[in-house]
Amino acid sequence: MSTRRRYPRRRAGSAAQTLVETALVLPIFLVIIFGALDAGRLVYTISIVRANAAATARQLELFPNRTSDCSSWTLGKLSPGLLKLVPDPAALASQGSFAPTAAASVPSNTGYIYVYPAVSTATPQDSGTNCQATLTGRPKGTRVQVRITYHFSAWLPLPTPLSTVYLSADASGQSEY
Repeated sequence: MSTRRRYPRRRAGSAAQTLVETALVLPIFLVIIFGALDAGRLVYTISIVRANAAATARQLELFPNRTSDCSSWTLGKLSPGLLKLVPDPAALASQGSFAPTAAASVPSNTGYIYVYPAVSTATPQDSGTNCQATLTGRPKGTRVQVRITYHFSAWLPLPTPLSTVYLSADASGQSEY
């Protein structure tokens, strides 16, 4: 019977070597993982913002919405996932031209829905009777425009120009009936 061991002994410094290798590789691995997650979130956010802009414009084209923006605010705020979409404070009936809030003014991880011509009379547009028109609303055949501006902030802590992206989606249509 042999007293020789089947497995060779570990060298004395191999545990420390493993620790150092892990310490060198783990940060790079985590940056790749979180970068991939942020890239996926960005693509998802782009598609949701575009879809919501189109759906909101379509909603505004319909006859029942000539005198109200309520359903468009509700529809825009029903975005799935982590997106927070709120009415743009500049989207009021008194607005004389298409002038949404500047992208840099949009809070982080929030989107503003701008409707033109709006019939909302006061802010916040999505509460109570603020979204109802006091006049006749939008006339038949009015061209409606929607812009959603979203301030995307990455989870990965990167320098500001790389971690902040402003997304914008426009949609328009003509009111029916």
